[in-house]
Amino acid sequence: MSYSIFVFGKRLPPHIIHQHCLEYDITLQFPKKSRHPDKRIKLLCSKEMKSVSEVLSMLLHGFDDLEPLLNKAEQQFVLYPIQYPEIWDMYKTTESTFWITEQIQIGQDDIQWNNHLNDGEHSFVSHVIIFFIMLHGIHIPNLLKRLSIEIHVAEAQCFYGFESMIENVHSEVYCVLINTFIKNSNDQELLFDAVKDIPALQQNMQWALQWISDDHSTFAICLVIFATMKTIACSTSFAILIWLTKRQLLPALNASNKLIC
Repeated sequence: MSYSIFVFGKRLPPHIIHQHCLEYDITLQFPKKSRHPDKRIKLLCSKEMKSVSEVLSMLLHGFDDLEPLLNKAEQQFVLYPIQYPEIWDMYKTTESTFWITEQIQIGQDDIQWNNHLNDGEHSFVSHVIIFFIMLHGIHIPNLLKRLSIEIHVAEAQCFYGFESMIENVHSEVYCVLINTFIKNSNDQELLFDAVKDIPALQQNMQWALQWISDDHSTFAICLVIFATMKTIACSTSFAILIWLTKRQLLPALNASNKLIC
């Protein structure tokens, strides 16, 4: 979201509202460069909501209408003049870092896989790669599609369109790597089935899917899910690849990981 939320809660006297209600004074503070003035609204809710996080969760369901990037009136049919320079600069920065799968030289990894890694290391490295393939093939594309449908400004549409293409490159790289390490298609199929049955991975995927497929999930919630899947959910897997880097093993895998990160 492009604004900050400040919540100040206080209980109103019974003679003003009634003894079972709380009033929350909400300030929506937009960026200085925004053309939208700050907004102050009041929210009445039941005292059954015991935490600020519960209140914020409820509030988010009404904030999409206040987000200028989601306002259909902001829709542009031509790119210029640029209306949101910060988003455009982010897009151009991302564009300048673009790379393709063919830049990654795989040959040395194939040799090291066969000669320098034991069976246990084969297992957990291949599991990590399969996890990334599933993540980039299922959840990230669906999240990007969900975000790009809801946003209406041209600069952000450019950014998400380019991000989608980059994710395709990431997915291709991981597929090339798994084809290099696990050459037998039957072994690959067994590996995919085994990874899908890992409880932690199942919970990870189901958690993301429940939000992606929920039509009532707000744009803000989808952003949080996207950030979570790209960072927290991948942190352990990335740590394994960093461990390989310190051992100077699988240079192509680690080179692609650095580009992806």
